Amino acid sequence: MNQKRNSAEKSQVKQPGNDNSEISTSRLLPITILVLVSLVVYFNSLTNRFVYDDYATIVENKYIRHPVTSLPSLFSRSYFNIASGEASYRPVATLSYFLIYAIGGLNATYYHLFSVLLHALNVILVYLLADLIIKNRYSALIAGLLFASHPALSEAVDAISYNDDLLSAFFFFLAFISYARIASKDMLPALKVYSLSLFSFLLAMLSKEMAITLPAIIFLYDLKIRDADTLRSIVGTIKDRLYFYSGYLAVGLLYLYLRFWAFYHPGESIKPFYGSLIERIIYLPAHIFSIIKLAVFPADLSADYVFSYPGGFYESGNLIALIVLTGLVGFSFVIYRKAKAIFFGIWWFIITLFPVYNLIPLYNPLADRYLYIPLLGFCVLAAVVLNDFLKARMSRPWAGKVITPILVIIIVGLYTTATIARNRDWQDGLTLWSKTVKSSPNSSIAHGSLGHAYQELGRLDEAVEEYQRAIAIYPDDYKAHYNLGVVYDQQGLFDKAVPSYQRAIQINPAYPNAHYNLGIIYQKQGMVEKAIGHFKKVAELDPADYEARNNLGVAYAMLGNLDEAIAQWEKVLELDRQNQSARENILKAKEMIDN
Repeated sequence: MNQKRNSAEKSQVKQPGNDNSEISTSRLLPITILVLVSLVVYFNSLTNRFVYDDYATIVENKYIRHPVTSLPSLFSRSYFNIASGEASYRPVATLSYFLIYAIGGLNATYYHLFSVLLHALNVILVYLLADLIIKNRYSALIAGLLFASHPALSEAVDAISYNDDLLSAFFFFLAFISYARIASKDMLPALKVYSLSLFSFLLAMLSKEMAITLPAIIFLYDLKIRDADTLRSIVGTIKDRLYFYSGYLAVGLLYLYLRFWAFYHPGESIKPFYGSLIERIIYLPAHIFSIIKLAVFPADLSADYVFSYPGGFYESGNLIALIVLTGLVGFSFVIYRKAKAIFFGIWWFIITLFPVYNLIPLYNPLADRYLYIPLLGFCVLAAVVLNDFLKARMSRPWAGKVITPILVIIIVGLYTTATIARNRDWQDGLTLWSKTVKSSPNSSIAHGSLGHAYQELGRLDEAVEEYQRAIAIYPDDYKAHYNLGVVYDQQGLFDKAVPSYQRAIQINPAYPNAHYNLGIIYQKQGMVEKAIGHFKKVAELDPADYEARNNLGVAYAMLGNLDEAIAQWEKVLELDRQNQSARENILKAKEMIDN
């Protein structure tokens, strides 16, 4: 437990120096244990296949096959063309997929191995960070074990396309630990470590938006280590650290500019309606409570939760959530002087969840992966309760030394068993979504994804049924309309495929895949003018799509406009110098012009 420092200690704050930040020999054993536990927990995930968003992000992403020519797009407005499936600017995560592809191609094991190793690194950082907060290495080890095995984190580790959560957490933790190593109030002596922290903060946000809360966490940490419990001491902390805070605020503002102005994706605005802003604020406690339940009782996990707010303020579930959250916040202030680590853990959890409070509407307001950074707060709180808090209330000293390890072994054992079982759910699309439609029968995403799994297996009639169920639940699901069109296309039912593609375009006019497939059908049916219109739209949305330009050239040739056809095929060769089809088409067109 943290004890109150005397006034002399408060005038010269004890900063975490090398004794807390360097990995000494005494830390090698707990770190080794944590790495082994992490690897054991997720070992069976290495044989899992690509599922869910992995297809759009990796498998069906043609740009990942040309990393050298595609990587410059990470830093331009064409980012969303190469980062197929991403709705927001996350270039660090996208870069990781390109690098892994360069090593392992489309072998899913390489991607899963990267996720497991990154999770193990994060577990080490959680241990080091918890030691900074609790100042007890045994409690820090408990926090690390809970984080390594917690079932709610399995989604972030098992789903390859969610490694943005892992990367964001890695850089977030690294930025925080780097800041905690700054022992001077002057910026110049701390410039090296401070710069590392700022750069890590930027990389964390460029991995995923969850990291935007770091400045608030840093301020919370400063209040804790300085015993700031009065307005005067809080103001003093701000004055002492103002230069440091300004750097994080500047980096945060830079990211917000990139995220909402320079690299804003228009498709991000296509989201289900979850109530007005007033409703989202009023029912925020219920939303937070639903996430707390995932942390405390990680059972009945789902790849897609059917989210809804309470039907009324006085609904029993909403009142319970309000009472629990109010009690938790009140308890944190009551216990602040006696157990600052518990206070810190509670507020770490609440603050780092801020980006997913749905105040700015989210497509999925509730998901297991959102817990990846916030869960550290829960692990710190649980470790302090299991070790320091429990031992202090044992009548005999030996009792705490025996009971705490037993409780930790039981909890970690249950977590590990549940996580290993959850890894099996993610082994392939059919397994995952068959289970998800049972736990969330009213999820349009679950039914649409199960339809995709059936489609992969050639079970097209079953795929049609699932896509239709998805559309019945959520009529504006443009991907379900598009995928239904693809199945009809595969079945040769063009009269049904066309309206499905048209509906997808109506909902999301900036969806190039629907334009491309519709153009192909019109081209086959001899409606060349219509085909040209859709191929042009694809080229407008994705200037680097050489397949659309190649078909655009063919369509112009069908109309006898050979000069424009040649111009399009030459653009194809600019994008793909090895494109033999474009070369042959140019030669044939020039022969026809000469004759």
